[in-house]
Amino acid sequence: MKKIYIFLFLLVTTLVASQASAHKRLFILLGQSNMSGRAPVEDADMAACQMVKLLNIDGHFEVARNPLNRFSNIRKDIAMQKLGPGYTFAETLSEQLQDTIFLVVNARGGTALERFMKNDTAGYYEKTLFRIKQALRERPDLKPAAIIWHQGESNRDDYQNYLNHLNTLVADLRSDLGIPDLPFIAGEIGRWNPDYSHIVEKIALIPDSIPYAGLVSSEGLTNIDEFHFDTRSQRELGKRYAKKYLELSEEKVSRLVQIRSKLFEPNSKEVLVAAHRGDWRNACENSLEAIENAIQMGVDIVEIDLARTKDGHLILLHDKTLDRTTTGNGKPEDHTLAEIKALRLRNGCHIKTIYKVPTLEEALLTAKGKVMLNLDKAFDYFDQVYELLEKTGTTNLVIMKSNAPAEDVKRDYGKYLDKVVFMPKVNLDEEDAVRKLNDYLRVLKPVAIEFKFAHDTNPLPYEVKKIMAGKSHIWYNTLWDTHAGGHDDDCSLANRDKGYGYLIDNLGATILQTDRPAYLIDYLKHKSKVMDCKRDWTYLQSENEFQAPSVPHFTVEECFLKGKQSPQTNEDGIIVTPYFAAVIDGATAKSTFTYEGKKTGRLAMELALEAIRDFPKDIDAAEAICRITEKMHNFYVEHNLLDELKAEPGKRFTANGVIYSYARNEVWQVGDCQCIIGNLYSSNEKEIDAIMANARAVVNEVALLNGATVKDLESHDPGREFIYPFLQKQAVLQNCPVEEQRFAFPVFDGFPVQMKQVNIFPVGDAEEVVLSSDGYPHLYSTLHESECYLADILEKDPLCMRLYKSTKGIKKGNCSFDDRAYLRIKIKKIIFMDLEELCDELKIASDCEYALIEESLVSYTKWVQAGELLED
Repeated sequence: MKKIYIFLFLLVTTLVASQASAHKRLFILLGQSNMSGRAPVEDADMAACQMVKLLNIDGHFEVARNPLNRFSNIRKDIAMQKLGPGYTFAETLSEQLQDTIFLVVNARGGTALERFMKNDTAGYYEKTLFRIKQALRERPDLKPAAIIWHQGESNRDDYQNYLNHLNTLVADLRSDLGIPDLPFIAGEIGRWNPDYSHIVEKIALIPDSIPYAGLVSSEGLTNIDEFHFDTRSQRELGKRYAKKYLELSEEKVSRLVQIRSKLFEPNSKEVLVAAHRGDWRNACENSLEAIENAIQMGVDIVEIDLARTKDGHLILLHDKTLDRTTTGNGKPEDHTLAEIKALRLRNGCHIKTIYKVPTLEEALLTAKGKVMLNLDKAFDYFDQVYELLEKTGTTNLVIMKSNAPAEDVKRDYGKYLDKVVFMPKVNLDEEDAVRKLNDYLRVLKPVAIEFKFAHDTNPLPYEVKKIMAGKSHIWYNTLWDTHAGGHDDDCSLANRDKGYGYLIDNLGATILQTDRPAYLIDYLKHKSKVMDCKRDWTYLQSENEFQAPSVPHFTVEECFLKGKQSPQTNEDGIIVTPYFAAVIDGATAKSTFTYEGKKTGRLAMELALEAIRDFPKDIDAAEAICRITEKMHNFYVEHNLLDELKAEPGKRFTANGVIYSYARNEVWQVGDCQCIIGNLYSSNEKEIDAIMANARAVVNEVALLNGATVKDLESHDPGREFIYPFLQKQAVLQNCPVEEQRFAFPVFDGFPVQMKQVNIFPVGDAEEVVLSSDGYPHLYSTLHESECYLADILEKDPLCMRLYKSTKGIKKGNCSFDDRAYLRIKIKKIIFMDLEELCDELKIASDCEYALIEESLVSYTKWVQAGELLED
């Protein structure tokens, strides 16, 4: 009997749960003209939403088409009804929830809140309730999911009682519908009109004033007239409503939907991970197991390759033959599916496994709802591929790619382009790369484009980042060096920031295809955590050893200078003058020489700063570097050091530097100080230092294996002792004039600098420049990010021998492994205009006004020339 009761209990529970889950969502869209829609309906808004149903005038549901407010029983003239937020709201939700969305849209333009309230003489409340009940009678499986509200313009003057009246309206609707916790989501009205300020303030308080309520921001949205959002903004507003509903309701969306939402948001900075041939390091490539492993580790996209059998079945296979990856041989098109299914897959070591070659259909079903599939080698039989996508219900998970011209793709595959994701491929080493890129963006508007370039000397990746901003995602392959300018998986194994980090931070990559997906995912988690560090930032002011002056041509946005031990021993320095900004990093002394208690690194830094302070505004890089060299050389002569330092380069006063010249609009990089110029990042790390850092790490690892502790090594660093003689000897490489000497590097040391070794970067139209010493393991575009990354290294790797390999770590009593200097400046752009052109712009015609402006411009020019331009 007990078993029967348990069975009945489980049966009833299951039935109740299934009935609850069977409810379809009904959304009630109310408000005034922006909800009813006044934005122009464009071609992109004309398609019917098959997964969205709209209640019509007869009380039946039909496929939703714009304008959505045409069936409202309180609307104004039909000709006034255009595009509102409901279209993209419902479309986004149906895609994310993979379910049909039902709508009742009942809005009326130019209507104050009070007219919508219960028992008002206008009767809009009762008419709206009638339509909602119509919908519930038509579909008994419907349940109201939320009220979507956009109204307020008509209450811009009568705003005092807005929240009280809205609270009453919402309470009445919830009561009459029998859902006391029915979510209520309001949208901000446009921010462009100063007359809206009071009502905007009231609307902002809705989430705090009404239970179970949310607010959608209108920040960044634009208008077509005094009251109404434009088409782009209405689409965006709808997406924001959908996002807010998902947040409030806490409804779960599938993993695939989450991936697609990032993929279809061109401004998303979250990096998607694509696994090349699946997780082939732990399973056979192009196997179901490789796909499943990739899904389990959190991959977003799995790349697979297609081939076709003799009897026309599509299978997963990369090579033209079966020989390498299976126990068979010959071409797949010479074998039937049954024959291929009798084979076994081989793993990466060519060892036979128990696994079989999968069909594309099996792969699609394995991936369904969990991950996207990037189909390679599939265009030759895409019609057949699409039949399988329709059969398995997986059109939403496939990415197709090709390097065919945009017009050819549109001609041959146009009927599929709104059903599957198409991704073009562009080789940036080809002459017509930019033209092809622009063609793809113009003709196909893809969500992502895959790029490749062989060497870092190619400037196009930086141009691509600008072109693609806000339009499409950038995809790079890190499979081997010639696909990503050397920033591949192997590079990332040695230094993830110089591999993956470079592609993400410098080139704007938001999709990376890798042969090491687990490694990349781990890096992204680490990077996200590091960049989101929560710290007490007051030390950035209290411990800062540099106060930036105000200068006319650029603004110091952020600066920080701190010695690893004390301000007196700090060998890093910053200087800001009317025409120059610079960071100078004095090198750690390799001799015992001191002058007035200062070591050679500190002296080199101070001498360089003195020289820069006296630079004429239009000096070029060669002359500037020569003046710093002369300053140091003269010091040697004055103190009878020249002969000794000629003979023993390791004792020279040495400094690295990075200098911004306003007049030249250039950045000059001497040695391994770092800089960011717009999208360009240059660390300029010396190859010889990387070798020494690895050698130091090995010696210290051996010491740890022999029983030493991290604290022991902070007091006594055997790795540093081991490389120290080499550090002294490598001074012969600085400013080395020998052609093609691979380890040569430039420094300020009082002897001639080889200009071929100096980086001269044009600033162009970049608005910001960041300069820093190598006291930051990796330079970011904000001080907080740079400090967060440094703090993470110091916490996890204080000896700087694992996560970040350096020639020195933290010594006992020091706060960091090195002194550090950071300077971020914003350049003031001056736009010169012909006087007559200016007067035309200002609609000024009289001689008196013309003369007055001419006098002002002359004075302004004098200020600029004198370097006394005020910040305004």
